[in-house]
Amino acid sequence: MRLNGLDLNQLICLDALLSEQNVSRVANKLHLSQSAVSWILARLRQHFGDQLLIPEGRRMVSTAFADELREQLRELILMAQAFERRRPTSEPREFDRTIRLVASDATQSICVSQAIREAAKHAPNLRFDLLPVTESSHTDLRRGEIDLLCASQSMEVGTPGDALFEDRFCCISWNVSEIFSTPLTPERYLSLDHVMVKWGSLRATTEEAMALINERPRRRDCVTAPYFASIPELLIGTDRIATVPTLLALNMAGHWPIATEQCPIEFEPIRVSAYWRNTLENDPALLWFRKILCDTAQKISS
Repeated sequence: MRLNGLDLNQLICLDALLSEQNVSRVANKLHLSQSAVSWILARLRQHFGDQLLIPEGRRMVSTAFADELREQLRELILMAQAFERRRPTSEPREFDRTIRLVASDATQSICVSQAIREAAKHAPNLRFDLLPVTESSHTDLRRGEIDLLCASQSMEVGTPGDALFEDRFCCISWNVSEIFSTPLTPERYLSLDHVMVKWGSLRATTEEAMALINERPRRRDCVTAPYFASIPELLIGTDRIATVPTLLALNMAGHWPIATEQCPIEFEPIRVSAYWRNTLENDPALLWFRKILCDTAQKISS
C-alpha cells in the first residue's frame, strides 16, 4: 500500500530503525538484507527532507525531527495492524490469533491461567504468549509489543484498563516450622529470615514500606527469588517466611506443606488491573477474553 509515494512497509522499517538505531539489527528483525534497509532509509530521508538517523561514533542516533515522528508513527502502525485483524465475525470459535499477555506468575496463578482454560473451551484457535513482568512492560504495551498487561502499578492517563481483583498480603512458612506457634509481632516479623521476589530491578512488594514503617529496622531479606512459584521450595525445611498476596498463599497451601498467617504490618492493598492500548479497544478477540478474565477474577476474589 502506498501513501503519497511512501510504502507502508517503509514506515514499518522506519519504526524499527528509530527503535533499534542499527541497520543490521533491523535487517535481521524484518528479514531483509542490509542493503535493502539502507535503501529504504535513503528513500525515507529523501521523502522527509531530514537525515532521520545520523552516525555518532559506532552507533546511530535519531534527529530531533525523527523523535517528533516516533510516537505518531508507532500509533499509525498499531492502527494499521488492528485494522488488518478486523473480521466480520466475533464468534469465539472463529478467532485465530495470538494474544501476548504480560503478568507476574502470582497473577497468572490467581486468575490468568484459569481464564485461559475457560477461553480454550470456546475459542480453540485463540493462542496465548505469556510473558514475564519487566522494567519495560509499560513501554512494550504502548509500543504494541504486547496486547494485555496485568499489573498493580497505575498506568498513565488515557490507557484503558479493567480492574481484576484486590488482595492483601499475608505471611507463609513451612507448616512444620514453629514460626507461627507464637504471635507474629511486627518486631518478630522484621527479625525473621525472609524470602522475597524481585524481577530485575523491580521488587514484587513495596519494600520501602516494609523497611521503614514506624522507623523500624529493615527486614532480613535472606533469599531473593525471580518468581513467586519458587517460594514454597525455598521455605520448606527452613525457618524462613515470605510475604505474598493472600489469594496466592491459599493456592500454595493447597499444593505445598505451607502455613499461612496474617501479616502483622499493614500494607496498601494490591489492586491488579488489565491494561491495553487504545487501538485495541474494540478488538473482538481481546474484548471477549477481557470479559472472561474479569469474570474469572471476580469469582476468585468474591
